[in-house]
Amino acid sequence: MARVTQVLSIGEAARRIGENLELIEVISANSDNIDYGEMIWVDDGTESGITTFTARGIESLQEFLADIRTWEGGVREFLRDGRCEPDVIERIMADEEGRKRCSRLTGSQVDGLKFHGRSSSMRFCGCPAAIASSVALR
Repeated sequence: MARVTQVLSIGEAARRIGENLELIEVISANSDNIDYGEMIWVDDGTESGITTFTARGIESLQEFLADIRTWEGGVREFLRDGRCEPDVIERIMADEEGRKRCSRLTGSQVDGLKFHGRSSSMRFCGCPAAIASSVALR
């Protein structure tokens, strides 16, 4: 088995997979939601430390998110079950609604867009649109 040589902070993991940071924080608050050993707490000298994820941990996050989005009540029910504060639930759900709008884009709505540049990822309408070594919208 290969050793882990790189981890991503929780904020960077959320950014790379295009997810709401607060939602990722709620999910990671229960280590049972992520494959064992794929979420690592790093002591940075602060009381809270830093939550990090291995590459497999990020995949596990994505699988968990895909799963809860199929549940009756979806993300909102997951957050309620986790006893999240109502204002946190509403912020996350507002982001989820934006995500749903993006997932309903049709080919004709994005037809003719060209991606070019140097960024590793591109967001269109708040959703990941392209991942490449060279990306930008023209």
